[in-house]
Amino acid sequence: MLRQPLRAPLARPAALLLAAVLAVFGLAAPAPAATPATSGDTFPNGTISAAYSDTDLPAGDAFTVAVTFTNTSATTQGFAYSFSARDGNDTGLFVLDSCDPASACDTPTSSAVRVRPGDLAAGTSATVTVSAHVNPAAAAGTYDVFQSGTVGTSSRKDFSPDLAFTVRPPVAADLSVALAATAGPLLSSQITYTATVTNNGPGTATASTTTVALPTQTTSVTGLPATCTYNATTRTATCTTGALANGASTTASFTANLGLLSLGTLTATATRATSTPADPNPVNDTATRSCTVLTGLIITCP
Repeated sequence: MLRQPLRAPLARPAALLLAAVLAVFGLAAPAPAATPATSGDTFPNGTISAAYSDTDLPAGDAFTVAVTFTNTSATTQGFAYSFSARDGNDTGLFVLDSCDPASACDTPTSSAVRVRPGDLAAGTSATVTVSAHVNPAAAAGTYDVFQSGTVGTSSRKDFSPDLAFTVRPPVAADLSVALAATAGPLLSSQITYTATVTNNGPGTATASTTTVALPTQTTSVTGLPATCTYNATTRTATCTTGALANGASTTASFTANLGLLSLGTLTATATRATSTPADPNPVNDTATRSCTVLTGLIITCP
């Protein structure tokens, strides 16, 4: 069910405009305090309450929803709750990241998150914690969140009033890339590379991709993390990164196996290929390391 954007308070458009202007220059607008909200409803056989950790966030930022189900009847009841929202471009606002317990959530549509704790015995309660983030492609504005629930065999009930959720422009995230190289062990014809991606902020990076172009003498790669793939034709490893908060780093290490006839200077280059939101500083997006090979079995990486 598509909902139209709510009319924002007069102060809200000015704040959104300021954030957008600052984002162009890679700067952060003053971070507002979290805006938690709780919404709920009562059914003939139970209650559902949803506590949102924040309802005023930049596109791409994360939040949680703690959904508590209570069976007030004298018999076992099944429960379900869903929430969804779309912006003026019909883009779903919310992306499900995880759920505790993991089996209690799914996404029946591109814009809805559904929470089902299973059957609850009479007089008992259960809480499911949903971790989600605002779709990075969502347009800035204030929108209503469509919520609905069922208890037992009752018909679906739409919560009223709908919860308001404000999406602010994403804050740029400056990612820097570093590359380390370690030779050995001795007589092994191997170099272990470690690529490090650091978010210098000010915003949260929701995703990124880093490539590592290996020396042409590379014959194979071992120890590749699950987040990386290797193209033997181009001798390039590609590693993906999930959400990375301001100040956080992540690493990926793997070993390049070299031909025994390798000789000379072997160079590898790590490059930030993609990231969301925009990276305002391309200067630190590339790192290079060189190792010297006397024979395929004697390698030094200063």
